[in-house]
Amino acid sequence: MKIGLASKEFINGNSEHNINTMIETMNEYKDLDLMLFPESFIHGFDGITFNYNIDKGMALSIDSPAIKQIQNYCNRLSLGIGFGYIELNKDNLYSSFMA
Repeated sequence: MKIGLASKEFINGNSEHNINTMIETMNEYKDLDLMLFPESFIHGFDGITFNYNIDKGMALSIDSPAIKQIQNYCNRLSLGIGFGYIELNKDNLYSSFMA
């Protein structure tokens, strides 16, 4: 099994950019079996504001379009992926990791 640990630049609070970085990296290393990104990569390590109303608006549920986009891309490439993100589950926020 070939595993890659991605050390890529992210932008705090810019999920769209960070997801695009993930997709570009997955394309670049599509010969791997598993690509791992660090804690809170989608939102950026300092992407959370600790203001519940703001953070709730940027957090992602496991069935959000952004998560589905990543899942679909992984399926297309037959590549496993792991990444950190701020998860919204009901009204609760979590620092989560999805693999």
